[in-house]
Amino acid sequence: MNVQVVADASLRFTNLVCKWPGSTHDAFMFSNSALKTHMETRVDGWLLGDSAYALRMMTPKANPSSQAEENYNSAHSKTRVVVERALGVCKSRFRCIHKSGGMLLFTPAKSVQIITAVFKLHNLCMDIKLPVDDMELNFRPDQGVPQPGANADAAGQTVRQRLIQRFAL
Repeated sequence: MNVQVVADASLRFTNLVCKWPGSTHDAFMFSNSALKTHMETRVDGWLLGDSAYALRMMTPKANPSSQAEENYNSAHSKTRVVVERALGVCKSRFRCIHKSGGMLLFTPAKSVQIITAVFKLHNLCMDIKLPVDDMELNFRPDQGVPQPGANADAAGQTVRQRLIQRFAL
């Protein structure tokens, strides 16, 4: 299963899409989600994503050519790491969704139920402040900056460029 999540600063998942096969492209999942529709009507924030999402959300700048672009990429990475850390904590707590645990040997429909339950249980653990293992606290994301998708749209590039200009100050 391919899973799309949004996490907040407290490592809680605020949105989950779990219904598509693992071969489904991330951008397709987002384009067919209620989250996309919701974000198109909001004007008070952005979603951060990796390059798979092109510029449907704020993505890193490939091959930054100025200090402002470097600063933007750095801020993007430091902010987006929250979702990676939330996923790391969740997978560490619930090994059935971690690659070291093998795979869920159930039908896709049952696997969706299990994955959804795991994410809800993770949020409960965060709400009641259940301690996390030291291993979870030492989570470090990949340092590479993903390359943007080929179908980046002009409007998204314009918004991203405005954000980059703020980092020139």
